[in-house]
Amino acid sequence: MISKINIHNFQSHKDTTLAFSPGVNVIVGASDSGKTSIIRALRWLIWNRPSGEEFRSHWGGETGVSIELENGIGIARVKEKENGYYLMHPDEVNEYKAFGTDVPEEVQKILNIDETNLQQQLDSPFLISKSPGEVAGYFNRIAHLDQIDASVKNIQSRIRTLTQEKQSDEARVKNLQDEIKQFNYLDKFEIELEVLEQLEKDWEACEKGRNKLELLLANVGEVKRQIEENEWIVLLAEPVDALLRLHTERDRDFEKLCTMQEEVSEIRKIVFDIGYLQKQTAVLPAVQSLLSLYDQKEAQETASTTISTIVDSIYHVNNTLLRHKLELAGTEELFHLHMPEQCPLCGK
Repeated sequence: MISKINIHNFQSHKDTTLAFSPGVNVIVGASDSGKTSIIRALRWLIWNRPSGEEFRSHWGGETGVSIELENGIGIARVKEKENGYYLMHPDEVNEYKAFGTDVPEEVQKILNIDETNLQQQLDSPFLISKSPGEVAGYFNRIAHLDQIDASVKNIQSRIRTLTQEKQSDEARVKNLQDEIKQFNYLDKFEIELEVLEQLEKDWEACEKGRNKLELLLANVGEVKRQIEENEWIVLLAEPVDALLRLHTERDRDFEKLCTMQEEVSEIRKIVFDIGYLQKQTAVLPAVQSLLSLYDQKEAQETASTTISTIVDSIYHVNNTLLRHKLELAGTEELFHLHMPEQCPLCGK
């Protein structure tokens, strides 16, 4: 049961909240005061109808309808730039976007409201003005008998289709069995074909073996020919070994020579550094004297800067004092000009 509803920016309702009591509630008001708009707002929340923008208030802003159920669950329908449903449980909030013209299934299950629960203002009393057939159809829908009838019709139609397919398949199987009898001789041909395929495989294996033997014989002949052509290389083995030993010794001597040259270069560098340091030691007293003179020069420059700053301050103070004297003289002259001989305050 709905315990509270809030409507904002929906037709004439800018921000309306109604709290319902248990049992029957009556909404009373003058004509065109927004009573029907409450029903429209409920229909918009429950069935997402009407569509469009006509029901939104002319002053603009977000349009929304929210209800609170007795179990503490809240449901809100909001429309501004995007449509949205909000399902508010005590411990979480679920948001639904891009649902088209339908209402999210979770919202429908919680509301559990259909057309019989909500009537328009001018609708006739429920079921009283309906024909017996319409009343029976309504109760059939409540008991889901219409779904059962539709399911039975679909099943019977499917059974008829399957029966026809079965008869067609049985006739086709019989025709295929008659055709198979014409090919009974194929069993003998199959055995002979298997024997021929095995013989062909054996022949291919023998052919591959023969090709491998021919290739090996050709390789052996080529190796023999190369051995005969290169017998003179074996005679040169000892001289080549001697040359290799000499080349190895030469490489070792060359490495020793390079090491000695590096050591000589290092010694020369050390001798040069010693001479350079001796020259620096000779000019060290002169450098220290110059550094002392430089420090004295910086001290004199600092003192000169300080004196210049003091002179500038004295000059500034003198100028300020002279300006104040001139201002004082002008003020005294102005005072004597406007002040009478006898004081108007004390009479002296």
